[in-house]
Amino acid sequence: SIAERNSPSLSSISKQIESRQAEVSVVKKMSYPELMLGIEYERATLLNDMTFEEETMNEYMLTVQLSLPIWFGKNRAMRDAARARVRMSEFMHQEERNEIASMIAMANFEYVDALRKLRLYQYGLIPKAKEALDVSITSYQSGQIDFLMLLDAQRQLFDFELTAERAKVDAATKIAELEMITGTRLESNSNK
Repeated sequence: SIAERNSPSLSSISKQIESRQAEVSVVKKMSYPELMLGIEYERATLLNDMTFEEETMNEYMLTVQLSLPIWFGKNRAMRDAARARVRMSEFMHQEERNEIASMIAMANFEYVDALRKLRLYQYGLIPKAKEALDVSITSYQSGQIDFLMLLDAQRQLFDFELTAERAKVDAATKIAELEMITGTRLESNSNK
């Protein structure tokens, strides 16, 4: 998904998995016999006892060194530990993917809920409250209701408008949260 491709934490864990897999291959190689070849060169100047002249000698020596791993249990334990670290990193990767999916699902649910509330108030409750206020104003002017009832109708309209604005802010906040999680620009439907 987009969120998985853009997630720095998932990218970091993926690099950690690659590093741990390389560690497994290095540990495997530690259980192989190690063969080293070398050439040594030595130049010596000797003094001849009979002629008292200096003689130069060049010596070349071929060296072969073979080390056999004899700690089979230790090597096996190191391989098992390296494989376990790979599996642990893979589990961490899956856990982070699940966490991202959960965060997206929750933010999306809250965004849809905020839009639902916004539409309810904008297209249902606020128009009804305006109508009720208009009726209350007319009733107050004709003396059918008292001033407190008129204020109550006005307060109800303000409460609905405030709740609609809160829902608009909640929708924008959830879009921003989804953008942060996914790392992409999203379009908000709260203004529609």
